[in-house]
Amino acid sequence: MILGGSGYSLAPRELLQHFDVDFGIVGEGEEVLIELIRSFESGALISPSAHLLVKGKTLPDSTEGAKAVHLGNPDRSLFETRRYLEEGGMANVQTKRGCPFSCIYCTYPLLEGKKPRFREVEDVIGEIGQLAEAHGIDYVYFVDDIFNYPMAYAEQMCREMAKTQLKVKWTAFVNPGFVTRDLLMEMKGAGCAGIEFGTDSGSPRMLKNLRKSFTSKDVIRASRLCSDLGINYCHYLLFGGPGEDEETIGESFRLMDRIDPTAVIAMLGIRIYPGTELEQISLKEGGIQKDTNLIYPHFYISAKLKGKLVEIIREKSLQRKQWIVPGLEINISENLLRGIRRFGVRGPLWELVGKMKRPRIRPLGG
Repeated sequence: MILGGSGYSLAPRELLQHFDVDFGIVGEGEEVLIELIRSFESGALISPSAHLLVKGKTLPDSTEGAKAVHLGNPDRSLFETRRYLEEGGMANVQTKRGCPFSCIYCTYPLLEGKKPRFREVEDVIGEIGQLAEAHGIDYVYFVDDIFNYPMAYAEQMCREMAKTQLKVKWTAFVNPGFVTRDLLMEMKGAGCAGIEFGTDSGSPRMLKNLRKSFTSKDVIRASRLCSDLGINYCHYLLFGGPGEDEETIGESFRLMDRIDPTAVIAMLGIRIYPGTELEQISLKEGGIQKDTNLIYPHFYISAKLKGKLVEIIREKSLQRKQWIVPGLEINISENLLRGIRRFGVRGPLWELVGKMKRPRIRPLGG
C-alpha cells in the first residue's frame, strides 16, 4: 500500500503511521512512484529519503516534497474521463505548478514550491484538444492555483486556444490583482465562460492580515472589468481569520453589495494546515498546541467572533440572493448538486445562483 497526494504530503509522518501502510510519497509522485515500482521489479533495496517514507525504516529528520521534472499530460485512458463531465460538469487541466504568494493559510507553496513551473503551451492545447475529440469534453476547469499569473503566460495560452479554435468553454481561479481589460478580452476570446476570484475578504485590514497580494481597489477594478465585458464571476470569501470582527465582516458584505458579482461563496473558519503561517499564529494564540494532530480538522476562528460567526453570516447572507454558504447549506446542498447535474448542466453551479428569486436553505430537500 502506497500513500501520496497533497493531503498526505502535508503530514506524511503522521499519516504513514495512522494508516499503517508500507510507503508514503511526499510531494509530486509521478516520477517517484515509477522509480519505486521499478525497484520492486528489480528486487533492489529501497532506502527512505526526504520524499519517500518506508514502513519499519527510520524516518528521515525532515521531509521535502518531490518536484516532477516534466509536467505532462495525464493518461486519460486509465480512468473514466467522461464521468467527470457527466457528474461534475467539467474536466480538469493544469498548466503550471508553484505559487510565489504568501497567504497565511495556503498550502500551494508547501506542496508545489514558490517558483512557478510551466508546461509548454502547445502541450496544454494538445491535451484540451484530445479531451474534446476523444472524450467529448466541452467544458474545462483550469486547476492552477492562479491561472492569470504571470499574465504573459496566461495571455499566450489564451491566444493559442483562440487560434486553435477549440470548441471548449472553461473557468479558472484568478487573482484580482493581475487583471487587465486586454487579458480578460484574450480570456473571453479563448472560451472563458466564468472567473473565480480568490478574494478572501472585502476588508482592507483583513486582506493585509491574510497576506493577500492585492487590495480592495483591485477587487473593485477587476470586478467592474468583468461586468463591462459580460463575463460571469464569483468571489470566494473566508470569514473568521486573524483579526476578523463584526466591522470587517460588514466591510466584506458592503463591498460585495457594491460590485454585485454573479455569486459569492462564503466559508466559515479557516482550516489550519501544518507548515503554514496560520499554524504558527494558532500556536502563539493558544488555539492549538504543539502536540495537536492536524491530520484531524482544526479551524481558526477569530476570538472576537467565537459563538457569533455562524449567526452573523447566516443572517446577512440570507438577505442576499447570490450568496452561497456551503457550511450552512444556503443556496447549496448535495441533493441540489446531484439534481442539477442530472440535467446535463456544464460549468460551475454558482452561475445559476444569481438567477434564483430568493435565497434558499437546504434547497430541494437536501
